[in-house]
Amino acid sequence: MLRFFRQIRQRLLADNKMSKYLLYAVGEIILVVIGILFALQINNWNEYRKERIVEREILQNMVESLESTIQKMQTHIDANEYCDRASDIILNTVENKLTYNDSLNKYFGWSLSLEDPGSMISFVGYESLKHVGVEIILNKNLRKEIINLFEETVQVPLTRKERMMKYNMDLVRLRQKYFLREENFNFSPFDFEKLMEDKIYYSWLRTIKNSRNWFNISIEESLEETQRVLQIITNELKKSD
Repeated sequence: MLRFFRQIRQRLLADNKMSKYLLYAVGEIILVVIGILFALQINNWNEYRKERIVEREILQNMVESLESTIQKMQTHIDANEYCDRASDIILNTVENKLTYNDSLNKYFGWSLSLEDPGSMISFVGYESLKHVGVEIILNKNLRKEIINLFEETVQVPLTRKERMMKYNMDLVRLRQKYFLREENFNFSPFDFEKLMEDKIYYSWLRTIKNSRNWFNISIEESLEETQRVLQIITNELKKSD
């Protein structure tokens, strides 16, 4: 091809047709520019395609993280609800001055327990996204939903958990003071009648129940939002299938 153009150029020069040569030169420059632009377009297309592959991998990782988080959240909600039922049984016993029954032993411990949700939120997918750069997600609304979920929504139960877990050592000492621990987290009171009259014990029962309920509400709200964002991501992945 280049040889062909050189031959034309030499012929035009030999004929001393400068205007035609200039026209040829301009045409040759235009062809070179077009070739460069075409090569850049191909390169941009390849980069775009690679970014979409990375985006899909990130979103798939996000789906796995959110599914894991949803499962863990539900597990913690169920555990807290069991502890809450134990609190209701013991509070009912105290407030109505019911007589002792050894069936209560399996509720004494759980009524003064807090479920530690340390690993409740999976940040694996989100950390991968931040490492690559959140701009990899082309859908701006989806990008915003993901950031809000991890930077705001799920931070609420985690913050409440930090505050609530400060009670944990106090609860351990409280159980040691009033109960003999048996198998399967059962606790038998040293002095049931005295325990039922103890205002500090009753105050702790109320405090832990309220804190647990407060915490569970935040988990339930985060669970609902997590499920919603998961559905948005799933729909986005379906578009690229």
